[in-house]
Amino acid sequence: MRGELGTFSVAEILQLIGMQEKSGVLRVRSKGKSAVLFFDAGKVVSARDRRQGARDPFLFYLQENGAVGLEQLNQVIEAKQSEGGDTVEILLNLRILDQEELANLLSQYARQTLQNMVKWETGTYEFAASADGMPERNITKPLRLEPILMEALRRKDEVEEIRRFLPTFDTTIRVAELNLEDLHLETQDAAILTLVDGRRTIEEVIEQSSTDEVETLDILERLFALGVISIAEMPHRETRTRMLSPLRSVAVTAGIIVLGAALRFTILAPDTPGAFPVNKLRGGVQEFIDSREIANIHMALNVYKSVNGTYPEHLQDLVTTGLLGQGQIKSGRGLTYTYMYLPTEGEYALSQ
Repeated sequence: MRGELGTFSVAEILQLIGMQEKSGVLRVRSKGKSAVLFFDAGKVVSARDRRQGARDPFLFYLQENGAVGLEQLNQVIEAKQSEGGDTVEILLNLRILDQEELANLLSQYARQTLQNMVKWETGTYEFAASADGMPERNITKPLRLEPILMEALRRKDEVEEIRRFLPTFDTTIRVAELNLEDLHLETQDAAILTLVDGRRTIEEVIEQSSTDEVETLDILERLFALGVISIAEMPHRETRTRMLSPLRSVAVTAGIIVLGAALRFTILAPDTPGAFPVNKLRGGVQEFIDSREIANIHMALNVYKSVNGTYPEHLQDLVTTGLLGQGQIKSGRGLTYTYMYLPTEGEYALSQ
């Protein structure tokens, strides 16, 4: 089975493999990137080919995530160059990682690969019922495709939602002329800010960030709203700055976004000279928070339907499948949202 992405999306191809409980290898290529997933009876068992060369992407994934140090990384590369062999076997032989640690890390790597692959919209795919390059079964932890796919689709929708608040990803961004020492930035926010140098695009900041894409975009959205970062250079095809757009159909103004972000960063405090009266802003900020929470639930409901064919009977089903956390089906005021599935209409009702 092979073809062009577009006729079928990556998610649809994965659903087909899972539903038919196929075994084999799926290879996807898109814009110079490539990824591989191995399946056993419809379950994901690995995202790496044992026949990789010295620059095995999994090895650098381990280094980037702190599982191996630079010295250990070089040890494995030297062993692969001089003796050959699989990265996993070398890691075990050198006792850098044990079998349980490797099994967990391979599962995490497969999950991340799948989440990245789902976002690809153009390219080619090929599925073959072949075991060539399949990892050793005693160090794999087969993963059910359905919950991983639902999480990947939810995250994809989240990215698309946040994109509406930002310029296009090929826009170059810079730090605005602000006294950054006066800002009480959270650690992760400050780390993202170090990547904003006036030369990198939003996409390059995402790629070089140590946090995941959704969190990085969420941070960039807040920094834009605060005026901490701004556009350094627009792509040549655009002639003017794209303004922040409202969140879905909820009328949330850019001013509320700015004020909500400012409160998060503790810039606007009651005792700050010249600050806005915070107690008058809380209603607007709460409206913004409520709208985001409701939008997240709508998004999760639609992802659930895209995978299962119907909406769930209860909101708790979104928690059970991993699409939302337990606290995300409650409002900021601690009240569980009222949800009713209407099977005859194929729709649902959601309210506070």
